Amino acid sequence: MIALTFALPQESTALVALLRGRQMVESGPLPVLRGSVAACEIMVLHHGIGAACSGARVARFLNLHRPEILISSGFAGGLDPGLHVGDIVFAENFSDPALIEKLRGVKPAEARAFFGALTTQPLAAETVADKSRLFRETGALAVDMETAGIRALCEKSGVRMLSVRAISDPASQRLPVPLPAWFDEKNQTPRIGGLLWFLARHPGTVAEFTRFARGTFRARRTLGACLVQVIEALELAG
Repeated sequence: MIALTFALPQESTALVALLRGRQMVESGPLPVLRGSVAACEIMVLHHGIGAACSGARVARFLNLHRPEILISSGFAGGLDPGLHVGDIVFAENFSDPALIEKLRGVKPAEARAFFGALTTQPLAAETVADKSRLFRETGALAVDMETAGIRALCEKSGVRMLSVRAISDPASQRLPVPLPAWFDEKNQTPRIGGLLWFLARHPGTVAEFTRFARGTFRARRTLGACLVQVIEALELAG
């Protein structure tokens, strides 16, 4: 069995739509699902945004299930100016080296693939200046908020891990709406009212937000298609 983790269901929609025999294992804002891709049994865990929530949910999942491989996936902010929306990053620093080698030949149909470092930070990199600073300090291709903690839990549990991220916002693009304005971290749910209120108070950000939302649609599509290729490659390699 291969487990795939995402922060939120909004990131996994394209992949989940491709699961055969899809079943709900746990419902709620952060569901757990089961299905299959090719001949491989798949479980999909949504762990929430941030280290605290993701750590607790992944630890619980690994206590209940023993995947052969865990693929930590989802969106990431671009730090390298050469990366575009929808590009795929295979994070070598958070992945089992043998698994990375099996994927060197994977070429996503609708995106470019990059192998390099991912950095995990406690806060979202919301501004272009934040992204530029992190790129200088870490040399990482992209940034997220959960992968380092998930990697530590996999090492503790003896589960091989692969980190695959799709760029939702490039280095040249700020996040038009601050995370606290649109996301309830305590309940791990989007705050639609908060988002609309912010946009109403900052009408100049509406076009930026629309562009960002379109980018997430592309990232979700390219990530889902790439993950199917990854699973197939791992199955063929044995």
